[in-house]
Amino acid sequence: MKGKIKITVLTEASYKDIINIQKIDGWRHVYYLNENRLRELSKRGEVFYGMYLDGIMIGFAGVDVEIRARLHFLSIDNKYQKKGYGTLFVKELVKIMKTKNIKQMFFYVEEDSPYTIFLSKLGFIKVGFYKNRFGDGWDADIFELKI
Repeated sequence: MKGKIKITVLTEASYKDIINIQKIDGWRHVYYLNENRLRELSKRGEVFYGMYLDGIMIGFAGVDVEIRARLHFLSIDNKYQKKGYGTLFVKELVKIMKTKNIKQMFFYVEEDSPYTIFLSKLGFIKVGFYKNRFGDGWDADIFELKI
């Protein structure tokens, strides 16, 4: 990895960048974000983090924090995948959650998604299964990380 990395909390001014990153991350998503949905999620308490490389957003994550943190969205621009940026981003998010005294982080992942391998390498463990989690017939595995 080359360049200066910065992770920051995003504001409404970044919504178009979030939407763009999700479209170009190369993954099939159950649904794609739009500005109204981002506003709703933010009002509900979800925090969006951006990952910047030399001032350019290359990824984002949405984290819903209650007693434990749900990693709700995770997207990295396809050009920057498999180069360590996603791993770095999740590790930095874990550090941020530690400062908030969060003890667990979890993520719903479509069954048989390549994300399962990625999360396992980061120490996430499959702890459950959610039938028709996304309401469209797709099932989800539940991965959890003890922080």
